[in-house]
Amino acid sequence: MTTIERPRPRTRVLGLALAASVLGLGSCGDDLVVPTEPETQRACARAISRGYWEDGGQHNLGLRRHVCLCMTEEEYLSQSRLEELHQALLDDCLSEASSFGMDWSECQADYESEVWISGVEKGSRVTWPTPDHVVVTPPGMHLDCP
Repeated sequence: MTTIERPRPRTRVLGLALAASVLGLGSCGDDLVVPTEPETQRACARAISRGYWEDGGQHNLGLRRHVCLCMTEEEYLSQSRLEELHQALLDDCLSEASSFGMDWSECQADYESEVWISGVEKGSRVTWPTPDHVVVTPPGMHLDCP
């Protein structure tokens, strides 16, 4: 008597193969490469400026605020996002001046002189802050880096 073997259903074989690969069975472990994002930290600077009212009153701006962007260490060291941070500093300075109802401020002049981001060398006033500083970017929002 001749025995005829029935073929296995294809879906069952594929399902077992998929389950084995998910569990890591029958795999070298390097079949699936999950790319990881570079770790970022808060690179921050302060937009310290002055604002004025028409009655002669004036007020210091930015003394208790930091403007930050999440950057990788490479971005921080290469200063590739320095202009983006610089623009955020101007936006925050103008926002704070507006919140006090000031008639004018030195924000634009300070931005143009690059005083907020330059010291001995460009970017030297950009720091990696401690968690107790107010983090603002965009203005009014907290920033937690992944």
